[in-house]
Amino acid sequence: SSSGTSSAAHTRSRHGKVKITEATCFFCDKPAGSEGLHECSTYDIDTKVRRHAIELEDSVLLAKLASGDMIALEAKYHRKCLVKFYNSVRTANRIGDDQDLDAYPHGIAFAELVTYMEDCRMEERTAPVFKLADLAHMYKTRLEQLGATNTCRIHSTRLKIRLLSLFPDLKAISQGRDILLAFDNDIGDALREACDYDSDALHLARAAQVVRREMFSKKFSFDGPFKQGSQHDAVAQSLLALVNMILEGPNIKHQTEVITSAGKCTTAALTISQLLMFNSVKHMRSVDSSDAIRHNSDRETPLPLYIAFKIHAVTRSRNLIDTLFHLGMCVSYDRLLQLTTDIANGVCQRFVMEDVVCPPKMRQGLFTTAAVDNIDYNPSSATAKDSFHGTGISLMQHPCHQFAGLDRGVLVINHTTSSTKSVVPLPLKYTIVPPATLKTKQLTLPAVTGLVRSPNLQTVRGAKETEIQWLNTVMAALTKQQLDRIESISWSAYHASIQEKEIPPAAINALLPLFMDSAHSVAMVKHSMTIVQAAVQYLNPGQVPVLAADQPLYSLAKQIQWTSPTTLGEDKFVVMLGGLHIEMAVLKVLGNWLDESGWTSALVQSNIASTGTAESFIRVNHVTKTRHAHQVTAACIHTLLHRAYAKYTLEAETDVITMEQWCTKRAMQSVQFDYWLKVLSLEIVLLLYVRSIREGNFQLYVESLTSIVPWLFALDHTHYSRWLPVHIRDMMLLSEKHPLILAEFQAG
Repeated sequence: SSSGTSSAAHTRSRHGKVKITEATCFFCDKPAGSEGLHECSTYDIDTKVRRHAIELEDSVLLAKLASGDMIALEAKYHRKCLVKFYNSVRTANRIGDDQDLDAYPHGIAFAELVTYMEDCRMEERTAPVFKLADLAHMYKTRLEQLGATNTCRIHSTRLKIRLLSLFPDLKAISQGRDILLAFDNDIGDALREACDYDSDALHLARAAQVVRREMFSKKFSFDGPFKQGSQHDAVAQSLLALVNMILEGPNIKHQTEVITSAGKCTTAALTISQLLMFNSVKHMRSVDSSDAIRHNSDRETPLPLYIAFKIHAVTRSRNLIDTLFHLGMCVSYDRLLQLTTDIANGVCQRFVMEDVVCPPKMRQGLFTTAAVDNIDYNPSSATAKDSFHGTGISLMQHPCHQFAGLDRGVLVINHTTSSTKSVVPLPLKYTIVPPATLKTKQLTLPAVTGLVRSPNLQTVRGAKETEIQWLNTVMAALTKQQLDRIESISWSAYHASIQEKEIPPAAINALLPLFMDSAHSVAMVKHSMTIVQAAVQYLNPGQVPVLAADQPLYSLAKQIQWTSPTTLGEDKFVVMLGGLHIEMAVLKVLGNWLDESGWTSALVQSNIASTGTAESFIRVNHVTKTRHAHQVTAACIHTLLHRAYAKYTLEAETDVITMEQWCTKRAMQSVQFDYWLKVLSLEIVLLLYVRSIREGNFQLYVESLTSIVPWLFALDHTHYSRWLPVHIRDMMLLSEKHPLILAEFQAG
C-alpha cells in the first residue's frame, strides 16, 4: 500500500493538476448557471424522489438512483428542476383522479350530495347558502365511508364546476377565502336574513352597552354585615331587569306576576345578576392572565362574599374556595383571609373604643343572659398533633315583638386601613386571667328566708293532664288504619298544635373570643363572671347579669358568690344550672333505673333501634334520640296500662274501682307493675321539664325540677342532688332579690 501511495503521488507530480469535472443538475444534467445548484443534504429528499420516480416510471432517474442514495452521490440540483419534478407527479395524480371520478363510490357520493342540495332548496322556511369547503368535506367523508381510494385530495374547484354544470341557476360568490354557492331565486332571501341577523346582533350590542354603562357606575363596598336589601343595592337595575326578562320572558303580565309573588325579582335573577356584576371587566383580560384573575373590590357583590364565608366556615377548604373562585362564583381564598382579618381588626378596634368586649351584633336595651362552658377539641386520630381545652362565653338576647332592641350601627371594616393578614391583639383586661382562689374551704352560706321550694305542685298536676291527653291521642291513633293529614301524634307536634302563646322572635346569640385557659378553675370562672357583668352593663344598664353553666362550673360560681358577696354576690349576680345538662342528668337517671330491665331488648325486638343504639340510650350518648326513645316507651306503657284496666273492667262483676285506685292496688300487689309505673311517672316528669323550657313556663320549670330532685337522691347522683336544690332555692328567691329577672323569666 505504501508503494501504491508513492506511485500515485509520483504520477500526479508527473502529469500535473487533475482536471476537475464541472457539477451538473441531477435532474436536467445542466451546469449551475446563474441560478446555482443546491446540494442534497437530507434523506427525506432522496426518499421522495425515489418514490415519485417509481410512480412516474422514470428510467433515467431510476438508473441514477440505482448506484446509491442522493447524499452518497453528492447530488446537486436546481430548485426549479425539483419543483418541476414534484409538479409532474401532481399532474399525473390529478389525471388519475379524473379518471377515477366515474368509479362507483364517487358516483354514489356525488349523487347524494346533489340530493342534499335539492332537499335544502325545497325547504320553504330557509334560503340555502352552501359553503364550498363544507360540501367538499361532506363529499370526502362520504367517499371514505364508501371505501373509495385516493380520497386525500378532493379538488374543490372541479367539484364546483361539476355542481354549476348540474344546476344552471346555481351561482358561485367569492367571500374572502370562501366560495359561497346560492341559487338565483334564494339570493334575495339570503341577503334579507343576513340583514336580520345583523340587526339582532346590533340590538344585542346596544343592550350590552346600556347595561354595562350602569354596571360600572354601580359600586358596592362590603363593610362587615350582610344588611337587608344589600343584594338588590349591589346590582344595576337595568341588569336585573334584563336577567328577569331572559328568565321569565318580557311579557308584562309575566313580569307583574314575578314581582307580586317573589318581591322585587326572583332569587335566580338576583343570583345571576350578582355574578355578572362580580365577573364584569371594563377591558378584556389577556389570555395569558387567566391564572391571575382580579376582581374590583367596588363590585364584590354580597353573593360571592357569602359563598366564600359559608364554605370557609363549614369546610375550611382552600382548594374548594379557589376552585369556585376560578369558576367566577366567589372571591379567592387570599381575599377571604384579607376580609376576615379586616373584620377581626375592626371588631378589636371597636372593643378598645367601647372599653368592653361585646360582639357587634348584640343590641342595646334588651334583656341579656350569658352561658359559660368548656370548649374541648381532642382529636382521636393517631396523626393528630393539636388538642384544645379552653373556655367559651356566649351572650344571648331575647327581643320581643314590641321592642327589638337598638342596633349599635357601627361599621366593622375600616376601608382606610392598609390591607394586612395579621390581627391586632384583644384588650389585655380580657385576655389576661387574674389569678384567684377560694379564700376558705369553710363556706358561710347566706341565710335563707321564705320558701325554698314550691308548697304545692299545682302547675305540674295540670301539665300532667296535658301529657295524659297526648298519650290518649297516641293510643287512639293505634286503632286507626290510616291517620288524618292534620293529626299530630308526635310529642313535639302535639304540643305545638295546642300552643296558644305567641311565639317570640328568635334570640340573638354571639360567642365571645375563646380562652386558652381551662374552664374548671376558680380564676377562669371568676374572670368569666366579670366579663359577662361588664358586657351586660354596657348593653342593658341596670340589669342584673344572668349566667348559666353546667354543674362543675355552677358549683365554682356559687362558691365564688358566697366568698365574694360584695362584687359577685347573690344580690348582684344570678347563676343558673344549664338546661341541657339538667336534661342529660335526668336521662342518665332513667338509664340507671332501666338498666338490665329488658328495656333495650324490647326496643330491639320491636325494631325501634339496633342493639348498639339501644345500649346508647342507657349511656345517653345522644340526647335527642334518647328522649325520643322515652317518648315511645311512655306511649307504650300508657297503652298497655289502659288495655289491662279495660280487661279488668270486663272481668270484674261488681265494685269496679277507678283507674287511679286500680293502679295503686296493682302496684302494691306486683313489684314489676310498680316498677314500670314509676318508669312512666319519671318519663312524664322528664317531658314536663323539656316542655317548660320550650314553652318558657317558669313556674312549670321550677316545679318539674322539684319533682326530679328525689330521683337524684334515690339513684345516688351526688353532684346534682347536692346542687340542684341550691338552684331551686335561687329561683324561688328571685321574687325577693331580683323581681325584674323574675318578670323576664315569667314572660318567657
